[in-house]
Amino acid sequence: MELRLLRYFLAVARVKNITRAAEALHVSQPTLSKQLSDLEHELGHRLFDRGVRTITLTGEGQMLERRAREIVELADIAVKELKGGSGEMSGAIRIGAGEVRGMRTVADAIKSIREKHPAVTVVLKSGNADDVRLHLKRGLVDIAIFVGTGDYSECHAIELPDANRWGLLVNDTHPLAKRKFIAPEDLDGIPLFAPWRIDLSTAISSWLGHPISDLNLIGEMNLLYNASFFAENGTAAILTIDGIIEDAPSRQLKFLPLKPRLETPNYLVWRKDIPLPAPAAALVEALRKPATSA
Repeated sequence: MELRLLRYFLAVARVKNITRAAEALHVSQPTLSKQLSDLEHELGHRLFDRGVRTITLTGEGQMLERRAREIVELADIAVKELKGGSGEMSGAIRIGAGEVRGMRTVADAIKSIREKHPAVTVVLKSGNADDVRLHLKRGLVDIAIFVGTGDYSECHAIELPDANRWGLLVNDTHPLAKRKFIAPEDLDGIPLFAPWRIDLSTAISSWLGHPISDLNLIGEMNLLYNASFFAENGTAAILTIDGIIEDAPSRQLKFLPLKPRLETPNYLVWRKDIPLPAPAAALVEALRKPATSA
């Protein structure tokens, strides 16, 4: 399967019209149609449902689209890295991360790098821990940032200096809104959203002194922003980390720290089996100095 055919396929999948895709690709419509037919023949599956004006992907076409995007992206990354292999440092630092406070430290380090090497760019891929782990495994990001201690034995990892403090996100009419701190007993009976990750839930259970499942959990989340609307409208309070959505008067939201203090570290992680591109290696070197080896 040629990379060119995958680019053709993605172009048609994007615009859902062979004529417009052919114009964008600067090829004739008959040529593009034949290439798509050859691709379907090669794979043994129909990839498109062809309508009068638009075409849509079949189930097999949707599967190929996901893989094709990764293949083409990896090919483009390789070309950029090879072309930027000499002279002034250039290329992208590709980072996968969720919503983490540690991104502030990373952003400051990248700012310093770009002051010396303005041709360096940044690609951020945001998602939950599973998404980020998969991007790292497939080589779609060079570096990942994870919250909490995990199994990083197959990777290099350094602990970033700014740990995440846990607290409760509530609206300003919530019964707990006037508290300065939240104690374990304050959560009894309160409708809550909590993180779905087992390791983070375990840390909260240790702080509580009993399983987190004993709480009045009405929802789970993997990223905070969407869940914050449930705090804003009073549906639930949210157990989360600081530095993402703290006090937000315009949304009537308040972040109340847990007491006793509960913190989880951030780790910068990269693969052992693949050399880092120069920009990503420069970032790791910049962060090694203030960071503690994991």
